[in-house]
Parts: sequence; structure tokens; C-alpha cells
Amino acid sequence: MIERLTLTPPISEMWSMNPISSFFINKEERSKLIVLNDYNLKYLKEPDDSINLMKQTSNVELLLSSDLSSISELKKLVTTYFCLEEINKYSFNKNILLLFVRAWVISSDYKAKNMLKKLKEWFEFSNDQLVNEFAGLKDRINDEQIKKAVSVFSQSPGFTNSIIKFLWSVHGHQAINLKNCKFVSIEDNKVSVIPVSLLKQSRKYYYLVLRFAFLHKINVILDSDLELKSFLSKLNYFNATIYLFRYYNSPSQELNYLASNANDVWSCSQNTEQSVFCAWVASNCSSALRDFSLGLLNRIAYDTPYLQFTGRYLIVRNETLSLAKFDDQQNDWIAVPFDVRRIIKQTADKNKLSLNDVADSINSLKKIIEETSNKEDENKESDITLTDILNVLKNLKDRVDQVLDKEDDSFINSDIGKQFDNVLSEQSELSGSYQDFDS
Repeated sequence: MIERLTLTPPISEMWSMNPISSFFINKEERSKLIVLNDYNLKYLKEPDDSINLMKQTSNVELLLSSDLSSISELKKLVTTYFCLEEINKYSFNKNILLLFVRAWVISSDYKAKNMLKKLKEWFEFSNDQLVNEFAGLKDRINDEQIKKAVSVFSQSPGFTNSIIKFLWSVHGHQAINLKNCKFVSIEDNKVSVIPVSLLKQSRKYYYLVLRFAFLHKINVILDSDLELKSFLSKLNYFNATIYLFRYYNSPSQELNYLASNANDVWSCSQNTEQSVFCAWVASNCSSALRDFSLGLLNRIAYDTPYLQFTGRYLIVRNETLSLAKFDDQQNDWIAVPFDVRRIIKQTADKNKLSLNDVADSINSLKKIIEETSNKEDENKESDITLTDILNVLKNLKDRVDQVLDKEDDSFINSDIGKQFDNVLSEQSELSGSYQDFDS
């Protein structure tokens, strides 16, 4: 289930202004697996017992740390194994692998650490040793179905060895470095973090951890640099509650698909394109459209001060367009109703000037000059003085300067920037807050 899609700007924000940071604040609420952009890793404080950070050199075991006595958990594990394309080159199916895994668990006394020890032994065994190992294992098994499967494994060491070889390709790193291995359950109410780079390097163990997490009722948070194509069409069918972060200028087909399946959409107000957000609002809360339009939202980024919108997100709450931001005092995200029309009217459109205004002043000056010239030709004394002409010229210069100011890089230091701050502050003071966005 896609709980929320957050559309972010390509420019990195302050960590506290990034909505993904809030998942590290209330750590005990629910188990979380976060696939985090590498440039955000520097914000994580180490050591932190409540965060399991996976690194290139780390040795964290998440796949074998669930309830090993639960057949449903073992089925999820086997389903996860079959997410790998390479498994198609082996001759075993899901049912056979499940029976093997159950035998593996029994032989290890239902302990994850013993499973890695046993796997290392089996991987190093000769075929004759495997025959003897599984022949002896039958006496420890009561389940008739597993016992029959173990007999087949004992009589077919080549086939059995192919299963062991596959499992070793997944868990071998942990088995070799068992002494420093940390066993963590995917549902232990802690935060586990996988850097995006580990998935980009085709490290299949971490990919399997992510796929395993999808099958559990935990929060899975996917940062904006993660490639989604391998499981894009399945996101809305997983058991996990999924929070997605995507750059607002990502391919429109992908964003539209994700938004159409999301329960909620946040869009950073500094994004220069808000069509995905508006489309979601139209489909899910059309009454909120009374407050704004796509054109007005796009003008926010172009015609109002950029810095004042950093770290603020457009959302819909109580059928009203709102602006969310992180509140340092409450240590939580809050939102206030956001009157776009009022913002535009009292900032970008206040004392609005255009080239037409300049043209009007030029025409006025031209008219004065012509009138003066005509009276001189008629040897009549003109009522227009030099002061009048200078005043018109000054007015023209002021208008030209104001038009040019609209393109000035120092825009945020102009009067409109101050006006914007004032209007936004007034709105915040008049409005309440909505919290618990991530619960």
C-alpha cells in the first residue's frame, strides 16, 4: 500500500526540512526499513542502538531473524528468494525450497546463528558427507512431508548441493563473518537503513531484504534516488505501508502512476511544476480545488520568493489546501491552511507593473511633447513647464526600474519578499496545526 508520495525538489534541503527525517524522530512507533539517499547518511548519528545502518562492510542479518518456527514466515522468506532472476537457472521450485529451508531450520535448532553455521558446513561438505548428513537428519524430524523430502536430499547430493549453493550466494557473507554478525528481526520496532548505493551495486542480499520487508506490516520508506522499475507495478499490493520520495521532475508516467495509487501526496511548494499534485487533488478531494488552480500553484515558484518556500510542502487536510513545515519547537510537522489567491494578490500582484504601464508613460510624454511643439508653432505660450516634463520622465524611469526589478536576482530582498513573509506569518497565526502525519 502506498501511503504517501512526496514530490521533492532536485536541490537538497536542510535535513530537518526534509520529510524523510521525521521517520528517524519517533523511532519506537513501528518497525521501519528506510532506503536512504547516500548524501543523507551524514545526518545519521552513530552509534545509535535504535538504528541498524547497513554498510559495505557491515554484517547485519535480517532475513533469518524472524520467527523461524512460523511456517508463514518461512514462506515469505522463500517467496523473497524467488524474486531473484538467477533462481530460474536452478531446477528446484518454491515447494522444494520451502521443505529444504524447514529442514535447515530444524537441523539448526530454530536459531539463526546456527543456521549460518550449518550452511557453511554444508557448503564445504563433499557429496558423501551430504548424503550422511541428511540421512542422519531424518531421525530428528517428525513431519512426514519434511522427512520424505530429506530422504530425497540424501539420495540426490548433486541436487541438494545446488540448493546449498544458491543459499550460500545469499547468506555466505554473513556465514563467513559470523563472529561479528548482528541478528535483527525485520519487525523489531527499530529503524533499519539501506543506502541506495548498495542496491545500485546489485548487492542481491540488500535487494532481498527490501523485498522481504515489503511482505511484512511495517513502514518502508524509499528515498528519491532509488530506481523503482523492478517492483513499480507491485507497490500497491505489498503488506508494507510504503512512503515514496520522488523528484518532481521524474518521468511523468511514473509519477502519475504512483500518485494514482497513493493515499496522500505532498509536493514541495518550491517545485516549478505542480500538475501531478493537482491531478491527485482533483481525483481524491476535488472540493479543495475551490481554493486554487494549477496556474496559481505554478506561479508560486516563479513569482514569489524562492527561499521562503524551502522545506514547505503543499498538502490537503480537511479538504483544504495547506502548507506543511517542520516545527522545531514541537519537533513535528505542522500544517496551516494556505490561501494561494491571497498570497499572490498581496505579493506578486500587488502594485503589479508591466511593459504596458511603461508604454502608457511613454505615450503621455509623447503627448506632452507634441502639445508643446504645436503651441510653439502657433506662437502660443504653453501651459506645460519644464517641471511637468521632468516629473513625467521621473515617473517613466520609476516604472522602468520596477519592471526590471521583477527579473532582478535580489528579488527576495525586495518589498515583495517582505510582503510575502508578512502574509505567510498572518496565515500561520490565524490557523491551527495538523500533526501525526507519519503515524
